[in-house]
Amino acid sequence: MCIIVYKPKDHVISEDILDNCWNTNKDGAGIAVVEKKNTTVIKGIMSKKELMKLKKYINRNEVVIHFRYATHGLKNESNTHPFVVSNNVDDLKRVCYNTSSPVIAHNGVIPNVQRCSTISDTMEFILSNHDNIHKACKVESDSNKFAVIEQGKVHLYGKWIYDNGIYYSNDGYEEKFHWYYSPKSKQGKLWNYLNNSDDYFSEEVNDDCEYGICETCGDIVEDCYCNTCGTFVEGEDKYGQIL
Repeated sequence: MCIIVYKPKDHVISEDILDNCWNTNKDGAGIAVVEKKNTTVIKGIMSKKELMKLKKYINRNEVVIHFRYATHGLKNESNTHPFVVSNNVDDLKRVCYNTSSPVIAHNGVIPNVQRCSTISDTMEFILSNHDNIHKACKVESDSNKFAVIEQGKVHLYGKWIYDNGIYYSNDGYEEKFHWYYSPKSKQGKLWNYLNNSDDYFSEEVNDDCEYGICETCGDIVEDCYCNTCGTFVEGEDKYGQIL
């Protein structure tokens, strides 16, 4: 899944939105601070508590924030976004630095890149396209979202949501509810998946719901379609419901 947030300097992102983004993408976060010529990257943020300590710093700067939901590569500090654009994998693994090179954050799944068990598909994409990263992002922007920071400017590729002065790569910043199928009661229930608790079940309905997990990106699938990566799902979900 993942989500990228681009916050211009004159806007404020609420603690609730940071909380929502983290709760659905808990595999690490990173921040790129946009400056006149260089970009400061602080990534490898592996806990919500650590992220919230940076809230004031985030809100007094122009920033791109990435929240990771790991689909490829290890869950560690080095694989969190953003990444400097380089053909050296050691550069991509750095966690705190200031650079004049382009910096990139990605949301989506990139097809046709070499898969590695230790580094992410985004890192493979950068290594393969470091010499023309903007063109490569445009090519993949139909099904992916990218934020590229270079020389004090933020370039957004793909379809973004603009909400109250802030840009989001998907709607994961909102507190959402999903239909959940209970195999015991044979009924659908409305579930606040951000809290992941039966305590948040609400209205029961008699209609079976279509619910599952996307094998491509790991996001929640409703009505046989993944809104994150565009995959159509066929077969049965984990509760035996036909999709």
